[in-house]
Amino acid sequence: MVTPRYCGGVIVLLAVAGLGVGPKLPPEPTAILPAEPVWTKTLEAPPSAGGAMDEARVYVPLEAAGVRAFRRDTGEPVWSEPADTRWPLVVGGGLLYAALPDELRAHDPANGQMRWSYRLEAALTAALAWMGGRVIVLLETGNVVALRDHDGQVAWTRAIGVPARYVPAAISDTAIVLTLADSRVVALDLATGELQWERTFEGTLSPPARGRDRGMLGS
Repeated sequence: MVTPRYCGGVIVLLAVAGLGVGPKLPPEPTAILPAEPVWTKTLEAPPSAGGAMDEARVYVPLEAAGVRAFRRDTGEPVWSEPADTRWPLVVGGGLLYAALPDELRAHDPANGQMRWSYRLEAALTAALAWMGGRVIVLLETGNVVALRDHDGQVAWTRAIGVPARYVPAAISDTAIVLTLADSRVVALDLATGELQWERTFEGTLSPPARGRDRGMLGS
């Protein structure tokens, strides 16, 4: 497993060792994270949000300095893009997605060129999510918008009444679930946006999560 870590203005790509069964040895101090640096890169500015990674590259948004892409195997810079974002980057469907204050952009991960953009009608309330060919956008208006990943066209829009503050979870290949500020949980059809079911609980709900064939949340 390989994962990026940020330390101020430095990105470190770590190869995390797997845990297995081996011969019994005398106990030794164990590192908190059993990992070895693959490469280290000093950045010109601190990251502004979480980055993303695919099989070929690592993508990092920087404060007031746009997005940078590095080769995953060597750390060599590949491209830079001036778009500033304070939301985590997302990869999916062969594209890289970045949310700006007033628009969402999809970039070619190989060269950073913009493939399409979508003008936001309101501010985001949570990070973007890519699921099953859709880019899920949660807006302050209480609308959930699903964009087709290949061209940015609106697949569907669903009004859920109040803003969703957490990234949705896919509870199956065909449905997503959201937890809302009014203690409701709603499940929407991923292809059409139709309401599949709705439940109301007590207390403040946690972000939704998926565990095998079950959806999970807390309050």
